[in-house]
Amino acid sequence: KINTNYQIKIIQFNFCASKSQINRYIDFDIIYQQIKNCFVNKNQKLKKQMIKQHSCLFRNIDEIMNSSFSKYIHLNLDASSYSEQDMTLLLSELSKSQKLQTLILNLSYNRIDSQKVSNLLSALSKCSNLSYLELNLQKNLIGEKAFKCVEIGPELAECKNIQTLKLNLNNNLIDLSFTKDLCSGFTQLPNLQTLDLDLSLSKIDSRSISYLGSSLQNCSKLTNLTLNLIISKINHLSASDLSSKLSKLINLTSLELHLDNNQIGDIGVSELGSYISELTNLKNLMLSLNQNKITNKGAINLLSSLTKCTQISSLNLGLNLNIINDHGASKIGLQLQKFPNLKDLTLYLTNNKIGDQGIINLGCSLAKCSQLVKLLLGLKSYTITDKGASSLGNELGKCRNLSGLQLYFGWQKLSSDSAQNLCSGLSKCANLKTFQLITNFFDNKDSSDLSLGLVKLTNLQNLQLYMWSNKQVNPGASDIFFCLSQLVNLQTFELDFSDSKMNDQTALDLGSGLAKCQNLQNLTLSLSCNKIGDKGVSGLGQGLAQCNKILNLQIDLFGNRIGEKGAQNLISGISQMVKLRVLNLQIQFYRKYDLEETYIEKLQYQVYKIQRLVSRNFCVFYDNCEYEHEPTDEEEEYEQMEQERQEEIERYKQEYSEQENNQSETELDNEGHFSTDEQTNSIRVDTSQSHNSLI
Repeated sequence: KINTNYQIKIIQFNFCASKSQINRYIDFDIIYQQIKNCFVNKNQKLKKQMIKQHSCLFRNIDEIMNSSFSKYIHLNLDASSYSEQDMTLLLSELSKSQKLQTLILNLSYNRIDSQKVSNLLSALSKCSNLSYLELNLQKNLIGEKAFKCVEIGPELAECKNIQTLKLNLNNNLIDLSFTKDLCSGFTQLPNLQTLDLDLSLSKIDSRSISYLGSSLQNCSKLTNLTLNLIISKINHLSASDLSSKLSKLINLTSLELHLDNNQIGDIGVSELGSYISELTNLKNLMLSLNQNKITNKGAINLLSSLTKCTQISSLNLGLNLNIINDHGASKIGLQLQKFPNLKDLTLYLTNNKIGDQGIINLGCSLAKCSQLVKLLLGLKSYTITDKGASSLGNELGKCRNLSGLQLYFGWQKLSSDSAQNLCSGLSKCANLKTFQLITNFFDNKDSSDLSLGLVKLTNLQNLQLYMWSNKQVNPGASDIFFCLSQLVNLQTFELDFSDSKMNDQTALDLGSGLAKCQNLQNLTLSLSCNKIGDKGVSGLGQGLAQCNKILNLQIDLFGNRIGEKGAQNLISGISQMVKLRVLNLQIQFYRKYDLEETYIEKLQYQVYKIQRLVSRNFCVFYDNCEYEHEPTDEEEEYEQMEQERQEEIERYKQEYSEQENNQSETELDNEGHFSTDEQTNSIRVDTSQSHNSLI
């Protein structure tokens, strides 16, 4: 589906597959002609450019540089055990590459110091066409005093054509000297438009942050800026100083500030909002301010200032773990109504002091954001009850243009129909195509109620349920699976029921439900750490065999009770999925000693025999230990009852012993002897009472 108003001159096809698979399954002429027909009135000069990206294995860096990929290189070398000679060869070949335009290089966890970074940048400065550079240098030895500190700024400044620079220096030692060196480099890049700096957990101090801000205000061409300063001891003075300097970047259209876990407080966040409001060209704004001791006053002042940025269409606010109550949530909602062009909103308010009234008022305000298309709301709180959850669903149902909704939501359920009411309200969103629910507050009954609400979301195309670590989902989860067949437009389904005590019957029901989803194309199942055995996984395979339209399948069955028979039946079912192109399958076998030596190789061969796959990843796990017999659900229940019975017997024995001692002390005669008849009667009565109680 393409907007025919766009002026398109080049169509670029990118596929990760072998040449034979591309030629076999893809007819480029048909695709080209269909797209051209869409633009026949406005694009008579449409040109065809196809880039066939093959999956290749390169033996050395020379082959990469001489291949057709030499313009775009992405190397992942994190925690690699390469030698100094390997690095020297890599730098030598990079410096010769005149075609290189994009380089993404991951060198995290490699004990790299400033000298090696300088050598790398020196090599890249000779790549005259390099315009996009992304370096991940997380957790290295940059800035460490024990190593020779070499300036990297002059080498970085020589990369004159860079337009996009992303540097991850997380978990290094960033002091004032290194900050000055780094800033001297990127401030001399004349074409720099996008800058992404991650300096989190780097012991950066207030002087370094101030110098960073002063340097950034000199990058006048910046349109996109991302700063990550999580856990950097930023107080209200540092926050004010930094934001005052960022306010000079008048060309910014996108700004992301990650300032979590600092000490900004109300004063700092108020001034932060005041300075950012001067960036009148902002369209995308993300402020992550989780755990910063922000109260109602600070949150309200922040939003009130930001309303002056009238062009903002995408707003992301992280205010988790602060001190915001019902009044604050209500006022935040009122301020959100004042953004005239707001289409995409992400709002995190988890672990504050917000209850029913706050969520009700917030929902009412969101319903009045008439342009809202996408909403992510993160709000988990035990002070929210069924009343707040039901009201939220009803209010969001009034967002007529809402097409995507993500709820990271949890509440205290006092009645049995709150989950159903939440979804029933959402069913009024006629355009809702994507729904994601993240919660671990659910039990068996809640899952059943949720299914009753989901069936009313008839236009859903994408459903994502992340409900890991719930108390008990059987058999309520089965109701969710059976309702899938009623979502006739469903194309993508993602399910995370990890660590939720799923058993064979629930897995069988999942397979039956999926078999009825005739339009499903993308399926992700995260079912790790459950109690699914051969019977359940075989039923899942039978259901998948009937899913004739699935293209992409991801299954995680780590930590279940699967043996040879179950794994074989599952893969047999998968092999019958006629349109499957991408497979990612993870299985852990229940006991290693149950496996024949060559059995895993047979399973791997069975997977690799599926010729239509263009991408496959089959991972097998097992423990080297021989497991003792693991009890069934019934055996575990019986064992718990037996343990409780033994504890009660011991308790009564202790009570009986105490009573016997007390009786002995009170019934001594004048000569210090027991009264035998009375003591015997007393013992007989107490024993009878204990026996009756146990029964």
